[in-house]
Amino acid sequence: MDAEEPSWECIEAEQLRITEARWRNIIEMLVDAGYLDGIKVIETATGVVIKFIRPRITLKGLEYLEKN
Repeated sequence: MDAEEPSWECIEAEQLRITEARWRNIIEMLVDAGYLDGIKVIETATGVVIKFIRPRITLKGLEYLEKN
């Protein structure tokens, strides 16, 4: 939250050692649950595309992190 443009490389599928499909599903669930904002989940004929517009964690996401 302190950086103007945070680095998203640390949460990429490869860095987390998970498949791209699992990563997309997790991001979609976090957006749907209201923990992340500024991310578009676009369903196409070939699958789901995640587009970062202005990604950020929400207050709900911060509260979750604080409790867990």
